[in-house]
Amino acid sequence: MRKLLFLVVALAALIGGSVSSFGGMMMLGVGTSSTYQGPGDIVGGALIWGSCARVYRASLAGTSTSLCDLVDTSTGTTAVCTLRGSAGGFVDLTNAYCPGSLTPAAACAAAAGGACRVSKIYDQIGGTPGWANAINSQRPTLAFSALNGLPGWTCTSVANCSLSQASVGITASPPWTMVAVGKRTANFTTLQQLMGFASAPNTALGFAASANTITFTENGANTITLGSVADSSFHAVQAYGDTGTASLISVDGVDGTPGNAGTQSFTSNLPRLSRAAGGSSLDGTMMEAGIWPSAFGSTNRGLMNGNIHGTNGYNF
Repeated sequence: MRKLLFLVVALAALIGGSVSSFGGMMMLGVGTSSTYQGPGDIVGGALIWGSCARVYRASLAGTSTSLCDLVDTSTGTTAVCTLRGSAGGFVDLTNAYCPGSLTPAAACAAAAGGACRVSKIYDQIGGTPGWANAINSQRPTLAFSALNGLPGWTCTSVANCSLSQASVGITASPPWTMVAVGKRTANFTTLQQLMGFASAPNTALGFAASANTITFTENGANTITLGSVADSSFHAVQAYGDTGTASLISVDGVDGTPGNAGTQSFTSNLPRLSRAAGGSSLDGTMMEAGIWPSAFGSTNRGLMNGNIHGTNGYNF
């Protein structure tokens, strides 16, 4: 279905048309231009954002946008490929652009170890050097078909599995919003982080040390939680950090009760994926993550959730 959508988008571009939806069917509109709807098209102005599966906004929808660097699983010393975007906004998995004129999947299958690890996820906003890890055993592996045929990065019972900023970091004062797409697949009573920071103060969004529960803290001193979030399933998770009792978690369009998660400003703090300073590595898979310098209101939370779950996102 996704390949068919790409073909329709390409045909629309050739004849000056666009793709729209009517009654659940894809319709071709002549005389208009198609526009990719990434998270940055829904709510712009992110401080940092990355994914191995899709691009941030329409202006980045092309093969010149780098998504993730891949290395061999065996030694981590061989650069296998850099996943790139496409005109449709999703990762280009069909063209043979990897060294040796191979597709990404074929290149990883031919690499030492027969698979790839993710050595870097690019910050598509461009303000930081992206997330990386120099220790191969701590790098997540790439799952080519993690969610609806799109790739994500996976950690499986690996101590310190993560990707972190090495320099620059981000600067912001409350309110700010974290957005992540991921799932926990093992050790359901262990605190596991989707995203946070490489050092104290501990500010993180992830899974609580209890099953089916999301937790969020701004500074490690206070936390808020949201239950009934099924483990082993992907979720669109949003949390904004604010002052007093105004912090909030929202999962798959369902808002929790606002509470006190602490108050934390950032001054060149270094974001980290799949782990944080005060929690364990994620046993599971992530698709994307980002931070915005504002608190998403109910409208933007709904739009972002719809985008993540929709056909321009992961269609789940």
